[in-house]
Amino acid sequence: MADIQLSTGTCKQSKKAPRNVIFFIFLLLILEPLSAQKNNYTITVTVDGIEKVYGNLIISLYNNAKFFPQDTGEYLSKTVPVNGTSVTCIFNVPEGTYAIALYHDENDNNRCDRNFLGIPREGFGFSNNIKPSFSAPSFKACKFSVSRNRRISISLLHY
Repeated sequence: MADIQLSTGTCKQSKKAPRNVIFFIFLLLILEPLSAQKNNYTITVTVDGIEKVYGNLIISLYNNAKFFPQDTGEYLSKTVPVNGTSVTCIFNVPEGTYAIALYHDENDNNRCDRNFLGIPREGFGFSNNIKPSFSAPSFKACKFSVSRNRRISISLLHY
């Protein structure tokens, strides 16, 4: 609103008003693209089939096939304490395509222990409950799309 000043019977408009309006419009133009960013959605991951109720689950979320399922290529990763035979974890992510790889770090050494043949000695799993045969599954086999909130259930595999 304009500032009205009364003096000698005439009304004058303050010069501050146009500047304030211009500044407000400028802010709206700047902030508009920020509000148009991608929506975030939740991925609720429930892991069951936990045989030993101790240690941690290391749950890694990937959005790039090139890095799946490497330890250093994840998009997001969470360490969740195992306090029951089922554990739930939530990720907040933008719309996209993702895959999950996880393992039960029973002895808290921050790695998936394997036998001399390379077969995991600790429970592990992948999205879409893919059961690998001789090597880790592909991103393509494990991928899922997120364009709304998602619930993913994964059963741990034990060999």
